[in-house]
Amino acid sequence: LDNTLSAAQLLKASYLNNHHSFHFMLSLDSKHSFMGSTPERLYSRVGHELHTEALAGTIGRGDNATHDMELANWLSQDEKKRMDRFKFANLKENFCRSRGILRHILAVYLSCSPHEIKFEYNQQGKPSLQDHPSLFFNLSHTKHKVVLAVTKGRDLGVDIEWIKPVKEMDRIAERYFHPYEIAQLSKLEGPEKLRRFYEYWTYKEAFLKALGGTIFDLKTYSVHTKGDMTASPVILEREGQSWQLIRQSLFDSYVSAVSVSGEAPVQIEVLHPQQIQTSQ
Repeated sequence: LDNTLSAAQLLKASYLNNHHSFHFMLSLDSKHSFMGSTPERLYSRVGHELHTEALAGTIGRGDNATHDMELANWLSQDEKKRMDRFKFANLKENFCRSRGILRHILAVYLSCSPHEIKFEYNQQGKPSLQDHPSLFFNLSHTKHKVVLAVTKGRDLGVDIEWIKPVKEMDRIAERYFHPYEIAQLSKLEGPEKLRRFYEYWTYKEAFLKALGGTIFDLKTYSVHTKGDMTASPVILEREGQSWQLIRQSLFDSYVSAVSVSGEAPVQIEVLHPQQIQTSQ
């Protein structure tokens, strides 16, 4: 960055691109501001560079202080350094809990100790397993709910959204949705239109996350291709790779979807955390 950066302008741009996030800013003086967009990303400027850091999804804390400490101990030294960079206690706690429980669940799949798991990241910040490239995972969370998807041999992305009123829904649709999707959405009203909006959004978000956060024009892809949103899966292609988009009805008042690479049939098993230990 060669020019003066306005924190307010950055906050506005963040809102326009991430309308589901909670955006905040604290201006200490005319030259120093703290801003962020939760739960996905925080920003900081160091000299001429703008740094952005992705945050893992939040999840419920341990049952007691001892369990909280166990979760912290599962984190690698690299993750502890990342956690210590957060200045606010709640952000540190959220990072600690989510990473600790993520490690616990992946350790069950890998038959190892949680602290043995090593993560690596692509340029967009999507994590993967350093020593187990064939096991893929993706995390998404929204109001009081978190979803972790795990596959073997097939990359994936997952998204879950709590259905709540959306300001300027039509404007957002014009920016991100395919013309056919916009036309279909315009035929609906009230709760039906709101749910359809979230169905489109979760499909696109899961697809985007499966591709590792690569930025591209989502308007060029229609997830409503067969005239009936009950049709599943939807098959999309990008750069010679096929992807399946599959709806998941997990909770009332929530919409979720998963995107999985390849066209081979996908068998999805939904497990609660307490079931995972006995199901592997």
